[in-house]
Formats: sequence, C-alpha cells, structure tokens
Amino acid sequence: IAAGSFLTPWRVVLVGDSPGDLVVSTVSVNLAAPLELSDTSWIKPGKSLWDWRINGYRTDDRSFSYGLNTASLNRMVDFASANELQYVLVDDNWWTLIRNGALISQAGGFNINTVISHADDKDVDILLYFDRRNASRVQNTTDTQLFDLYESLGVSGIKYGFQGDNATFTRAAVSGVAAREMLINFHDGPVPLTGARRTIPSAISREVGWAQQDARSAFAPTDFIEMAMINTLSGPFDQTNGIYDIHDITRRVRGPRNQLYSTVAGENARVLIIFSGLAVLPDAPEEYQKKAEMFEFLREMPTTWDETRILHSSLPNYISTARRSGSEWFVCSATNETARTLSIPLDFLDSGTHQVTYYEDDHDGATPTHYIDNRETYQVRTGTVTSTDTVSAIMVAGGGHCMWIRHAVRDPIAHWPMENNANDVIGSLHGSVQGGAVFDTSDAKEGSAALRLDGTNDWVNLTAHEASFPLGDSARSVAGWYRSNLGGSNPSFFHYGSAGGAGEKSALWQTGGKCRWLSMVIDGDGEHNCFL
Repeated sequence: IAAGSFLTPWRVVLVGDSPGDLVVSTVSVNLAAPLELSDTSWIKPGKSLWDWRINGYRTDDRSFSYGLNTASLNRMVDFASANELQYVLVDDNWWTLIRNGALISQAGGFNINTVISHADDKDVDILLYFDRRNASRVQNTTDTQLFDLYESLGVSGIKYGFQGDNATFTRAAVSGVAAREMLINFHDGPVPLTGARRTIPSAISREVGWAQQDARSAFAPTDFIEMAMINTLSGPFDQTNGIYDIHDITRRVRGPRNQLYSTVAGENARVLIIFSGLAVLPDAPEEYQKKAEMFEFLREMPTTWDETRILHSSLPNYISTARRSGSEWFVCSATNETARTLSIPLDFLDSGTHQVTYYEDDHDGATPTHYIDNRETYQVRTGTVTSTDTVSAIMVAGGGHCMWIRHAVRDPIAHWPMENNANDVIGSLHGSVQGGAVFDTSDAKEGSAALRLDGTNDWVNLTAHEASFPLGDSARSVAGWYRSNLGGSNPSFFHYGSAGGAGEKSALWQTGGKCRWLSMVIDGDGEHNCFL
C-alpha cells in the first residue's frame, strides 16, 4: 500500500506449444516502456571483429602476431572494411591511466586516436571497453566524465564490464551513453534488460549467460542448445560465437583452457540462432580468409530482421531458426552431441524459384566432420528451391547446418552497349534513337561509344518490345553507366509506363558530372531500391 503512485516491473509467464514459441514471443518487448529517444537514426546494429580472443594468434607464415597494439587493430579494421563489417571492438587493457575524466596514458605500442583515424578512413566504427575495478587505472572519474571522454574520442559505443546486478547504474549508464549517441553493451553478469530494445534500443546487447569461452571455458553443444532457448528469453545475447580455428584456439593467450567442441558449420549456425543487435565475431581475420566459402554466410548475414520463425525446437536437443531480411532468408539448425537430420519445409518462401547456398558439416566425406576430433571440415554447395520443397538439414554430432536463400538471379534479357546504335547484343530487343540523341565516341565509360542526350526529349524507343519486359511490380533490375551534367532538372535513367499512370516506373539521379553505375531493383513485393 502506498499513498502515492509507484512503478513496478512486469513479471511475465510465457506459455507456448514448444520452446521455440517462447523464443519468438514479443510479449516482454510489448510490455516495456515506449521508446524514449526522439531520434534513433544513429543506432546502427551490425557485426564486429573483437581483439580479445585474437591476441596471441600468429599467421601461418609467422610474419605477424596479433597483440594489443596499433598494427594489430589496424589490420582488423582493414579486414572489417573489406568485408563490410560495421565495427571493431577493442577490449580491456588498452589504457593504463584515466584520471579526472582524461586519458593520461595507453598501453605500450597502442594509440587509440591512430586506430580511430584509420577506422574513419575505412568507414569502420570503433567500440571501446571499460571497467573500473582497478583503482590504479581509473582515478577520480565519474561515469559522466567517462562518457564525455569516449564521446570526445569519437567511438561509436562502449562495452561496460563488471558492474553486476546494479539497476541504478545500468539505467543511468544506458541513458547517459544514449544522450551522447553511443551504443552500450554490458558484460560480466549485468542487469537483465528484457524489453529494453523497445525503450532505449541503443542498449544493443549484453552478456546474458555463458558467452563462448567466458572465463576461458568453452561450453558444450548441449549447453548451447539450452542457452538458445532459455537465456535468450530475456533479450539480445552477446555470446561471441563464430570461431573457425577450433582445433588450435586453446593456444591463444585468452583461448579456452578446455577444448571448444563445435564445428565450423555449427559456429555459423550459432551466430544466427542467438539474436543480438551486435554480432561479435571473435576469430582472427586470417582464419575467416582461410575458410572464405563459409565466412560468406557471416558476411552476408544481417543483424536486424523483418521476420523470425523457430522451425524446430527441443530441449536440450536441437533448434532450427529462420530469419528474413527483405526477401532473403537465413536458416540455421544446431544439434547437441547427437547427430541428426531435421526436415525443413520451405513453405515460408514466396512464389518462384530461389537460389540457395548450403553451409554444412562434411557429413558424407571420407572422414566426416565431428565435434571432437574433426571439427573444421565442411562443405558448401548451391542449388535452387521453391516454397514446395523440403530440405534435409543433416548435422553431425555437435554440428550445424545453414542456408542462405534469395531470389534466383536470372541472366539478362537484354543488353544495349550503345556502340553507335541501340541494338540489343543478347537478343533482338533493338531500340531506335529518338529526339536527336547522338553517339559520342570521345567520352565512353565502356566500349567505343556512349549515347549522348541533351535533356530535351531525347530517348531510346523500345515500345515495340513492351511485351518482353517485366512491368508493374514484377521483379527486375535495370542497370548501366550514367552521367548527368544537368543542374536542377531531373533526368530519367530509365522510364516506362504511361506518365503519371499506375505502370510508370523511373529512376532519377543527379551524379554531379561523374560517371556512376546505377541500378534500380524492384524485388517483386513492390519494394524499389536504387543502388549507386
């Protein structure tokens, strides 16, 4: 009983027909307080390399050894940039003294400003660790001063460790960091943040259980299955899966003291199955490069989703998760220490033929993959599927199975190189030049000529072939080299359909006098995307 009003947290009992029903339930998110931020455009989920587990790794030719130094972090930034990873996470021990809110000294051979500058040049953002357990390294510095320091350095987020079950600190830290437009990721037994991604989504992830190799102890396949269906109920989970150097990870400075029992396909599957706005990848760039076919899955995998389905779930045995981003599906399964095959109906796909890449354990090889004694073998294959197909996800003991499914890529139906005419060099969909457009042999981006239009009703007439083109909202792509020197006008790169009518489709772009490759993609669901 209270004289005035008061707030209490929700206590939720979830009920479902399977464990997977609980994993995809949005009840806890819907019960959380509404969004508190007026602008969320700066919050960018993504994937990150992480230096902590890489330290001590040596390249095969022994020419480079990773450590806490500028050269190592810059090398990680280069790999992140080349593979479109959004972040690099710099963990503990990078500073030696912070006093009165100022950075006084850093680890020998390491300069955070140099790393951030290099990352800026490569379009990669830096996340930076902090904890205040060692009083000799952090002196007379409040969290407000700390957050100001991190903001002044130009980092995009903070990984905060070892504050424990302190709700007052957690609430203040989330709000304080968000006010400076930085992400925050809590580690080492933090307060549960169930539903917080609705209220303050800049609380991007947290360690909500046993992260892979935490306290230098790797978990078993059964442990993973249990955490995937229990720990994840409280929200995003930074579990740091994705080790490819499975046999030799114990040799690292901060590798596990016990063996990591998993497979490469299983590691891929774990990254997708565990939902997190920040997917932290813990292995060395060289290991991902060695297994580039498998890393393709992690490189292409988003971290935000339009739809998630749990196709199979059994505690503590197995789980299958399907996540959709746009028109692409990423489907992964993982098993405990028992080999098994799961049937995956693809009835969630839309109509038409889809291209699929399978990332699998080498279950039928001469020496099959096994989570104990042959952990790094795998197979990658491609094919096509439709919504009526069912895939057999074959997994070895402790392994996994992954699929990347997207609309099938068709061969072009026409190609007009504009080599002194508007002829189609693939087929017979030839065009005729109208309105005084001319061919220019002095300024071609490719080939010997380009079509020059003066911006006054110049065009190529393809009306005779209208029946051969996908119209309306049918899936298609139109691409080509394009340059506009016109100032305030809006030239059309391509345009067809009755002007102002339902079938009208066009792409407009100002290129500032530069030649650009422009692609207009309509995905079949009515969504139009322009790529430059």
